[in-house]
Amino acid sequence: MIGMAPPQHARVPRSGHDRGEIVLGWLTRVVVVLGLLGVLAIDLGSIGWNRMAVADAASQVARAGAQAIAGSARVVPTAVWRRAWDAASAEAVRVGVVLAPDQLTVSADASVTAHVTDTAPTIVLGRLPWLRDLPQAEATATARDSA
Repeated sequence: MIGMAPPQHARVPRSGHDRGEIVLGWLTRVVVVLGLLGVLAIDLGSIGWNRMAVADAASQVARAGAQAIAGSARVVPTAVWRRAWDAASAEAVRVGVVLAPDQLTVSADASVTAHVTDTAPTIVLGRLPWLRDLPQAEATATARDSA
């Protein structure tokens, strides 16, 4: 084999699969799925936090109304309800919940019951038609001032 040229290795063209497109495609899918899971986790956390906050807010609103009418007559005239409403609605605005006038009651024993609502801020879940009510939270609380 003297005088023969050394063998030449044939170059095999690389396909797209050898250049990393498989890994890049897989990595893109993983990033998209993790991003969607992250958005879902943020929305669910916001909804859970809002439900706890609305329960606390209902207690604060009812307590504010009860404190406003502490020492009032046992009869529930319009003026007593108005004092409870003024205090409770101001507290509702302060804590960021919705209190409608028909959702506040004053009993003859001077206890105040408030029903409040709020909607959690969400990125996706509140915009889906079949989940539109999921971010909404409501709570009812009753308070009576012991003074």
